[in-house]
Amino acid sequence: IQAIDKQFFEKSDGDVKALIVTIDVVDLLRICVNDEDLRNKSQIPDYKVMRKSEILEDAFEDNVRVYLKQRSKINKNIKNTALSKESHRLFYYNNGITITCQHFEYPSGNRRSPIIELTSLQVVNGGQTIHALFDAFQEDPSKFDDMTILCRIYETRNKVLSTNIAEYTNSQNPVNTRDIRSIDFAQIKLEKEFEAMGYYYERKKNQYSGKPRNKRLDSEKVGQVLMAFYDKMPSEAKDKKRLIFAEKYDDIFNDSINANKILLPVFLFRKIEEEKANLRNKVFGNGKIKFDVYEEEGPLLYASYWVLYILHEIAIYLKIELSKNNYEKIISYYPIAYKIIKNVWKEQVKKIKGGAKTFAFEPFFKKPKPMKYLDKIFESDKIKEYLK
Repeated sequence: IQAIDKQFFEKSDGDVKALIVTIDVVDLLRICVNDEDLRNKSQIPDYKVMRKSEILEDAFEDNVRVYLKQRSKINKNIKNTALSKESHRLFYYNNGITITCQHFEYPSGNRRSPIIELTSLQVVNGGQTIHALFDAFQEDPSKFDDMTILCRIYETRNKVLSTNIAEYTNSQNPVNTRDIRSIDFAQIKLEKEFEAMGYYYERKKNQYSGKPRNKRLDSEKVGQVLMAFYDKMPSEAKDKKRLIFAEKYDDIFNDSINANKILLPVFLFRKIEEEKANLRNKVFGNGKIKFDVYEEEGPLLYASYWVLYILHEIAIYLKIELSKNNYEKIISYYPIAYKIIKNVWKEQVKKIKGGAKTFAFEPFFKKPKPMKYLDKIFESDKIKEYLK
């Protein structure tokens, strides 16, 4: 593989030697194809001949990740970048590739664009990038004329060290915080959509602290209601909100989500929380717990996201369009959702050994367990009894 000009740096430390180098993306793809002749030719007159080849999967045996085709939003973005007018900026947008090998060498001296020879290479980080780029190359090789990428090459015969490099370079904690996501296109788009509707979407915490509270929509809270309402994960919305801007981000803030689709569950949840506050005053209003009321109504104090989920399922069952214009129609089923939650808890209590009294509402609704009871209701004619 050929380095770009003098854009390379070498470091050596005992049983490992490292080379950090900028390379041509097409050259990177070439050393990963299943045609051995192409892999061994550092310069090919017409790189389009590579389109007849496929990626050699043996080159990724040490990679702890599996290529996800184009299902992953990240892979789609890599491919889309490669096929866009921004393709020449890939170097700045991508983390680069990590390769281990048993040996590498290149001509010594102050030489420009040296050819680097690698023996027994393994791509241990960047497999998804290479596959996505190869897909793009197959589609339009003309976009690859001026595309470079950073490559880290490690020479070592220490198998343990090689394995550690593969593991550690793939397991570094990704920066998936809310603040990083705040500059994502989807978040900026939502902010503009809400602005046009007279609302303030806070991509960052307290971004619009001076605006009326009822007009502010916190992105994390929005993520929670979307998670419970559309993604059918009420327990995770309550107890695992860290997933919103991490593993579940692409599912929650998918391409179909817009301001109009968000306002319905947000308004529903606000009303649910308002009812919960009234109930809390009823139970704890005088500074003394009314245990008889708490025993009967307590589940509602811990099941707001479950109530939201149930309202979604009722709307789907009754074929009510999920639009903010149908807010009044959907929220009218709140008493039924209320009743369902109470009965779900009663069914759970029946299973407690010896029929002992319990007020363990919170841990029960933090877990996915209520879902099995709800599935039975909505997958049978039992829901009809509630809707009479």
